[in-house]
Amino acid sequence: MKIVSCSNDPGLGELIAKIMDIDLIKTSSRIFPDGELYVRVEGELNEEDVIVVQTTYPNQNESLMELYFTIDSLRSYKLRKLIAVVPYLAYMRQDKRFLIGEALSAKIVINILNMLNVDYFITVDIHNDYCLNWFKCKVINIHAAPLLANYFKERVSKPIILSPDIGSLNRAIEAANSLKVDYDFLIKIRDRVTGSIQIRPK
Repeated sequence: MKIVSCSNDPGLGELIAKIMDIDLIKTSSRIFPDGELYVRVEGELNEEDVIVVQTTYPNQNESLMELYFTIDSLRSYKLRKLIAVVPYLAYMRQDKRFLIGEALSAKIVINILNMLNVDYFITVDIHNDYCLNWFKCKVINIHAAPLLANYFKERVSKPIILSPDIGSLNRAIEAANSLKVDYDFLIKIRDRVTGSIQIRPK
């Protein structure tokens, strides 16, 4: 097994490689004069499992295209399994059409990953768990709330977990249960035309 680390990987690929004691392979990328992206996997891969690591924030557009290009490049090798580790998967917020003519960006991003034949996909707190149904491969969605709660357990006295909206309430409940504290949520009102947001107490 080997790790392939993309340019927007914040060091996670290197950490995984160190923990698992496996080789780390870098990618090289550059921008052509017309603004297009060039990607190349720098290493030998053959008949083995490969983990590609990339996060798609910041620079969502470029990072996502680099992920797609890297996966396609890896598919030119004879791999046993291709596992994508993407802690933040961009464009998941638009998981339904609220107005006629809106692009369903979450489904488009996942459909392209399906076309690239990823065997496993691992992410952290996808915006809406419903989106997991659109993957054709095996997918793991890691919930960060218990880990974050554990981090603050020794650092904050008697906290209250506050969700910014009802959509994130399950995460707040999960964190509150880990800490054995109270939780609450705010009301978020979004103007579907302008995109402006108002947040108020419930």
